[in-house]
This record gives sequence, structure tokens and C-alpha cells, in this order.
Amino acid sequence: FFGPDMRLSSSASSSPSPIRCCRAHPRPQSCRANRAVRLGCLFCGLLWALAPGSGAFAWVSLRHWPSSSQVGSVALAGLLAVAPLAPVQARDGSIAPPTCVSIVDAATNCPPRQNSGSLQNAEAQLRAAESKVREEGGPGTGPTKASADGTIPVLDTAAMAADFWRDEVKRLSMNKAYLEELRSQFRGKADAAAQNPPRLISRLEISAADVQKEVNFWCEAIGMQKYASLPDGGAVVAFGPPGLASGDEGGYFSLAIRPASSQAAPAGGLKLSFVQVATPSLIRISKVFAAGGELVDGYGYYGLKSPAGVQIRGYVDDRRDPVEFVALVADSAPDALLASAKQLESLGLEPRGPYKLVSPITQEYMPTLPVGSVLYGSGDAKQSTQILLQPATVEQQRSIFEFMPTLVVEEDQRLSIGMKESPDTPQAIYSEAQDPRLVVLAPKGTKGPLGASGNSAMALELREASEGL
Repeated sequence: FFGPDMRLSSSASSSPSPIRCCRAHPRPQSCRANRAVRLGCLFCGLLWALAPGSGAFAWVSLRHWPSSSQVGSVALAGLLAVAPLAPVQARDGSIAPPTCVSIVDAATNCPPRQNSGSLQNAEAQLRAAESKVREEGGPGTGPTKASADGTIPVLDTAAMAADFWRDEVKRLSMNKAYLEELRSQFRGKADAAAQNPPRLISRLEISAADVQKEVNFWCEAIGMQKYASLPDGGAVVAFGPPGLASGDEGGYFSLAIRPASSQAAPAGGLKLSFVQVATPSLIRISKVFAAGGELVDGYGYYGLKSPAGVQIRGYVDDRRDPVEFVALVADSAPDALLASAKQLESLGLEPRGPYKLVSPITQEYMPTLPVGSVLYGSGDAKQSTQILLQPATVEQQRSIFEFMPTLVVEEDQRLSIGMKESPDTPQAIYSEAQDPRLVVLAPKGTKGPLGASGNSAMALELREASEGL
């Protein structure tokens, strides 16, 4: 359709890729043989974004576009920015918190949630919504109902509100139980002899030249809310109330954004790689661009960069806290990976082996992690944020001889000639954000390396939980 190695075909299968645009491979990256084919793949990515049905994804990778075609790439990015993506949503709203990605002017219209009284308020709202449903002749059976004259379906807003608050009561009850257990661990007497002492990976701190711009990006594009203003002019954002203070809501991983300083940071040691988030609804590319972010890559997932340079990988799934893990990269020096592993263990974090995909459908095309990557954490990985430690990698040099002709079996069993591309070696990526610091909370009275440890570009700090309550 777009060239000798291109065709556009639709599939009625339940695959997360309803439109495929390459004969040789389902991934458009395989079609980079020439400019015309690249244009076809990117156009196919646009159609993919508009394809009906849950699970449709858009692909665009501007870094592979030839320099002579910047106008075309920008034009396509603009089309993607205004085009609504397919409605991939969380499967269970009683797990993931409400986010602000679909709200206009989220900084104003999506205020932070209160840590106290949230469950009581949700129960009251549910009773009011259920009463409204009964007044209108309920119970409601879905998002639509018959109009007054019975001719056309209309939105059943009362039933939708009741469903939302019913899920919120379940979510807040689950979150309250999680917090009560966590508080009991952290407010108890620290046991230095405990094999797995309680820890909470609590906060990532960065510096930004424009604090407000960075805050807007994380709130408007990623869906967080602003929870605090810092004395130095910084701000704290999160998907829910941070810290372990009293209330039904809390324990969310936070991002502290501080004004940039002129002090030079160490260049070696651990480095910040990326933050992985699992959001309950699609991130909107138009809001990413409007908030000053960048679309780095995306094929069934989002590869984004914040205005301050934080790399983000996002996909759709349900988590109590959408921040799944913070990825770090060890220094390239010999034995640096082992030294970094010992540094994490000295903070009380335990190794948990390689990362395993949580959602095979929405994570199917996420980049493969470097061999030797290991998760570190404490507590239930489904409930709290973890750390991913990756080894340093060497950028792969590609050769034209790696693209070899091969026989391809088409859907109708015909044979054709395609191009076989050798698989990429997994590469670690690096964030450009300045002065990154990762804070881990420990119970009060902990005997250990409290404060910042190491002399790395990425600082690690162990704090007593009383400081983070």
C-alpha cells in the first residue's frame, strides 16, 4: 500500500495491535528501509491511534526520522497531538486512584485528595448517588438509559456516579488497610536483627530550571496532583497524599521538584535512568506537548521526557500507587554493579530478581531491560514503589549487513520476501534531570547509614519515618 514492503490490513483478533503495517514484522521499526516506507509506518501509527476498540496503540519514533524530513515529522506529531487515542482504560477502578490526565487545567480542576476523611466522604457520596438512582427509577444497569420518550439512549449520570463512588469506597478501604499495616511496622520499635526490616521507597527529588513548568507537566500530562509547596520555592507532586500520617489516604511515592542550584554534582556512580508508571487511563500526547514534555518513543507504551529531563516509561494498568519503580544505572567501572547492589542492600532493601511484566498485553512492546537488571524493594511490590538496578551498557553500532532478506509467511499462507532485522541489544537510558536524590524511609530508631550515602550522580538517602510522616 505504501511501498514494496508495506501493506495496511485490519485484524478482527483480540490482539492489542488491530492494525499492522509491515509485511515482514508487526512492528513499524522493521520498515525503516527507506523514507517512503518510514512515512507509511508513521501514517499507519496515526491510523492505529484512531482505530476503534480497546487496546489500540500509536507508534511514533522521531529519533529515527531523517534530518531532511523534520517538517514531516513535526506535522505528524501535531496530528497525533490532536487525535484522540483509543480508549484503553484500567480494568479495575477499585485499585488505581483517580488521575487527572483527562481534566482540562488539572492544576485548578483536579485538587489534591485529602488524607483524612476520604473514606467517610466517599461513603456519603455513594449513599447520595444510590438515592438519586432510586429516584430516577433505578437501579442503573450501565452508562446509558432510555430517554424520556424512549427513542434514544442517554447517559445515565446517576448510575455512573454510583459506580464511581462504589469503586472509591472499595479502593479507600483497601488503601486504609494497607496504611494501617504499614504504620504498625514503621511506628513499632526498630529491630536491627530483623531479616527484612520495613522500608518505604518514598520520594525522588530533582532540580529544575523552571519549577512550575515541571509541576505542570507531572500534573497535566502524567496525572499527579500538587501536595505541598517547599520553603525553597519547590513543590511536591504525587498520585495521592505522600507520607504515612493519619487518614485513609497516604503512602504514595512523591516527586519533590526544587529550584536548580549552581553547585556541580558528582559525575560518576549511580545515575537516574527512568521512572516507570502504570496509569489507569491513557496519557494524552496533546497534554504532554502542551506541558512542555517530549514524546521520545512509543509503541504500545509511552516513552516520555519531562521538561527537566526525567525519562518516563508508562503503560496502562491498575496499581494502588501508579509509580511502579525508579530505574537506576550503575557506573561502567569494573565491579560497579556489585558495589551499587551492596549500597542498596545497606539501606535495608532486598533483591527480588529480574523484573517480570505485570500486564503482558499493555507491556508487550516495552523495551527489553538490560541483562542483569534486578529489582530491589521492601514489602508488597504491588502496593509500593520499587527500585530497578541496571548495569551500564555500551551503545550498539548497527551495520547494513544486519538487515537480511528473508521469506515471510503471509496471513493467507503465501510466501513473500521481507527484511529480517537482527534484534537490538537492550540499552540503558539516562535521565538528564539535575541533582537526583532517592529517599527511603525506615522506622524511627533505625541504626544504620541514615542520611545520604555514596558519592554518586544519583544520591541515596535513608530517613527515619518520623521525618516523612
